[in-house]
Amino acid sequence: MSKAKVRLSAKEQELVVNADWILTKNAIIQKVYSFFGQICETYQAQVQANPILANDPVFAIAPKISKGDQYEGLPWVMLDYPRVFSVQDAFAIRTFFWWGNQMSITLQLQGKYQQFYSNAIQQYFSLRAGNPHAQYPWYVC
Repeated sequence: MSKAKVRLSAKEQELVVNADWILTKNAIIQKVYSFFGQICETYQAQVQANPILANDPVFAIAPKISKGDQYEGLPWVMLDYPRVFSVQDAFAIRTFFWWGNQMSITLQLQGKYQQFYSNAIQQYFSLRAGNPHAQYPWYVC
């Protein structure tokens, strides 16, 4: 078996011996994670203040904050709350931070939840004179 020849570029060598950049990246991700925790607490307080939502089983499922380093090669942090996922149905509000790209909040509906909320979404579009992003029917802005 031949030995592997690993060659690092000058930039890669510089990064390997400099821990500061990775520690800074880790600190930023931790701050985003903590920020998402604060967002989650705000969401939960709003739900508890609304008797209709407070008794809805969708909101009984605990929020979930996840993080990783390899969404298309880049770090990310994600909050799902509320969150209901099954084979046929999905209802989630997803807050997503993607390093070097964006922070977004999306409403994810599928199955019975999509059917239930479709009229309200259509009313929203009619009030706004249609979807300004018609090429993306799932995109609401």
